[in-house]
Amino acid sequence: PRRLVRETGGGGARSLLEEDLTARERLIVSRHRRRERAEKAAERWAVPAETYLRWEEGRAPCPEVKLRGLTQGEQFLILRLRAGLSRGELGRAVGLREQDVTRTEEDASINKKIVEYFSR
Repeated sequence: PRRLVRETGGGGARSLLEEDLTARERLIVSRHRRRERAEKAAERWAVPAETYLRWEEGRAPCPEVKLRGLTQGEQFLILRLRAGLSRGELGRAVGLREQDVTRTEEDASINKKIVEYFSR
């Protein structure tokens, strides 16, 4: 699993920052914030759904998106995606329901088990 925080020079730690994300990851977070399906995001960008999905999958260059920071839940979303896990797979790994993972990623309720999983 990926660490939620990275060590800094002074022995402390810091969270993921927007500049730590790839263009693809920023695009995914942008859609996540809008709670959009990929098809709706494609409409917003005025591109075919297939093009938009290629952007999110990293199979084609995508537009740059500015986020103005990341919430804790968005950090967990990125870490889960980087680990190649679905919400269901992460839930099973830590003994939670898929809905609990979703609630954490939406910042509705940060679950301690998910925090611990990505802090190892």
